[in-house]
Amino acid sequence: AARGIGKATAPALVRQGARVGIGDIDVELARKTADELGENVRAYELDVTSRPSVKAFLDSIEADLGPLDVMINNAGIMPVGPFVDETDSAAVRQLDINVHGVIFGMKEALPRMLSRRSGHVVNLASVAGKGGFPHLATYCATKHAVVGISEALRAEHVDDGIEFTCVMPALVDTELTSGVRAGRGVEKAKPEDVADAIVDALRVPR
Repeated sequence: AARGIGKATAPALVRQGARVGIGDIDVELARKTADELGENVRAYELDVTSRPSVKAFLDSIEADLGPLDVMINNAGIMPVGPFVDETDSAAVRQLDINVHGVIFGMKEALPRMLSRRSGHVVNLASVAGKGGFPHLATYCATKHAVVGISEALRAEHVDDGIEFTCVMPALVDTELTSGVRAGRGVEKAKPEDVADAIVDALRVPR
């Protein structure tokens, strides 16, 4: 959340009265971002590919800011290129960040929410989670996984007081899509547009 959609979402939540903890593997940049966003945002080191790191992140947030109400799983990478040329390490890295990051985030967040029968999980997927796009095959696979697990857990916890939102933007103007051209008639959305969609989902009466 030191950049991109995460950085845009933090102030949108603060405007709604939230206290926000942001995490990033680049903790120095995260701290700089938190300083820019004001006293209601705190930064922590976070490696979403490590469940112990996710646990430490949430433990620190709850110690500093109070019980976890909302968990936003936002981290993602999107290498672009022909599938046959993709290295195995690039594929594994996408799965680790885009899929395991979401899984670890929810496995650590949900018990904290279930004990209070209250909470909202937001998973950032993509329109690539509902379709297939050339030169993005593994990325599409990871986002299909995010959509699927979000739908499954929504059904699994339908009576537990936990809400699940899966956000599926198209191209967003961030570092993630810096090398990707929008198609004819398609404009890249702003990170703030996605942040507004997240905030709107959290406001919806359930």
